[in-house]
Amino acid sequence: MRGRFYNGTDKWFHINQQMRDDRIAIMALQETHLSPDQANEINTIFTDSLHVIACIDPAQPSAKGVAITFNTRLVKTRDIRTHELVPGRAILISMPWYQQEKLNILNVYAPNDPLNNQKLWEEIHDKITCLPQPDVLLGDFNIVEDAVDRLPAHADKFPAVNALRALKSHLNLQDGWRRANPSDIAFTYAQSTRQGGHSSRIDHIYVLEEMFPFCKEWSISL
Repeated sequence: MRGRFYNGTDKWFHINQQMRDDRIAIMALQETHLSPDQANEINTIFTDSLHVIACIDPAQPSAKGVAITFNTRLVKTRDIRTHELVPGRAILISMPWYQQEKLNILNVYAPNDPLNNQKLWEEIHDKITCLPQPDVLLGDFNIVEDAVDRLPAHADKFPAVNALRALKSHLNLQDGWRRANPSDIAFTYAQSTRQGGHSSRIDHIYVLEEMFPFCKEWSISL
């Protein structure tokens, strides 16, 4: 998201419109630079349409940041519980879903640096043990598991990839898009030719193994 404003325009008006027009119930955002007070301000502006839960690193308020946004026209937000795993990097919400069931969503914005990326997955692995099991893990991972998900193709640093795979295995999660499209190549991030022309699929949605048959319409668009 790269912060709230672009050329003086508040991006949350576009988010509100997109969630309304496309009937998006839940949206996970990264690099939001959004404090809880600012999230409350947005909730006041869009009191009849959006509810935002944000997590920021107080030491770096103009960097990082994750948020989960709910379309209150489609979902109830009264009994949502929030767990901040890593300030500005990882937030877990637990919300009422179908009948008496809960839906648990873990939103992550991982560091670019391979060592810090590795440490984030390990920290989440340690902290998630006593929290609700995530049904969905999604966000900007800044890493790929397979070389084919980068252009030019190349593997990422093994310790970071291994830490992500260990967490994924521990939580019994699957890369939903890759499982639905085992031989396809698509990217969620693309540089301009001037920037180098590199592309990658560093944004992911992982879901519980038993949930996958009920997850449809996997797609990637830039």
